[in-house]
Amino acid sequence: MNYCRYCGAELETEANNCEKCGKELSINTNEEEKKQENNRKNINIPKLAAGVIVLLLIGAAVFFFLFDEERIARAYERALNDEDYEQAVDIYNENEELSEILEESTDKFLEEKYDNYKEGEYSYEETLKIVDALGEASGLKSILDDFENEVNDLKDSKEAFAAGKKSFGKDDFLNAYDSLNNVIQDDPNYDEAQNLLKKTEEEIDNILSKSKDEIEELASQGEIDKAESKYNEIKEIDNEKVAEIDEMIQEAKKEQLLTKFNVYEDEVKGDKKYVPESFGEEVHFGGVGERKIRPQISERNGNYYFECIMGISVDRGIHFDRLVFNVDDEVEEFEIPSRFSDAPAFEKVTEIALGGVMEAVIFQHSPAFDIDLDLGVSMDDTEKASQIYELLKDAIDSETTKLRFQGRSGKGNVDYTLTNADKENLENTIELFKLLK
Repeated sequence: MNYCRYCGAELETEANNCEKCGKELSINTNEEEKKQENNRKNINIPKLAAGVIVLLLIGAAVFFFLFDEERIARAYERALNDEDYEQAVDIYNENEELSEILEESTDKFLEEKYDNYKEGEYSYEETLKIVDALGEASGLKSILDDFENEVNDLKDSKEAFAAGKKSFGKDDFLNAYDSLNNVIQDDPNYDEAQNLLKKTEEEIDNILSKSKDEIEELASQGEIDKAESKYNEIKEIDNEKVAEIDEMIQEAKKEQLLTKFNVYEDEVKGDKKYVPESFGEEVHFGGVGERKIRPQISERNGNYYFECIMGISVDRGIHFDRLVFNVDDEVEEFEIPSRFSDAPAFEKVTEIALGGVMEAVIFQHSPAFDIDLDLGVSMDDTEKASQIYELLKDAIDSETTKLRFQGRSGKGNVDYTLTNADKENLENTIELFKLLK
């Protein structure tokens, strides 16, 4: 069935004019429609062809880009493998946009060279020349630094193994132990090192057992210096027996030192006082002109306090308000506080003595001051006490230590030079204090 192309009315098959609108129908409507359809098709063909061409061009661009990227990567890898590092650096620097791909190639290459060094195919010097050669590529710095560190670690490990094996062969088990412990797992000698280390530990265990018996025998005979000298030969070994030997020596030293002290105990409070045997329980000054340095240790509530009483006995008070130390010409001055507290770290006392006046300064030093701030001690006093404690430690080995009790303006000064007996008392008291605390 045909229809009028103008009004849409149904047409007779052979009609030349539309019966409804009267328009002339010059050609068959079906033929016209076919012609229009063909025209549309003819128009779409060029458009389709243009689209295909565009897609082909894009594909070609992508293909050539990927091909070029692969070509550059292959050229870079070839330069590395040919050890043409100058060419490799030029390729890297000219193609920084491909740094991620080129760095992957560098990683792979360096892993191979590390394995070459690991297996002994490259020397240490040859291996590190690669780092210098590729160093001009600034983007590779991090990778090259990591590579150099790994190579150095392996070098140290190889040297440690060689030293450990040599020491083991000489029955120098202590040095063998130290060296073999530094062999890393990546070292091709690692398994052998572990076997040697196991044997070394067995030998050391035998040595320690023997040393422990010898040291225990020396300590029981009072030969503490010899026992400590023997202990120093093994003290660096990380072993439970070494810790036991150290504890045994410290206990022996403490027991030996305690024979040089009188220990006084408060039967009510349970406090203790450790005083060098040349002094009595209480502080007593003799007649005018006496100078005294009295170190001692107090034990209160489970804490230990190193104390030192430094004083003078004069016919009339100078009311000293400063202490001046001269230890081998190194001078330190301390202002003396005049206040009192229940647990003083640093204070001044004045009492009537035989024929005159006793003036003294008392200070305390203790780790308890660092951990317990409820002891009634100011931090300023604690610092002064700690500084004097260090000065007295220095005085023990000094040629000369002088002490000045500096009086208030116009009252005069009193000087005192520490004697060998003073130094010995200080040394014993400080050593016992360290062992007790």
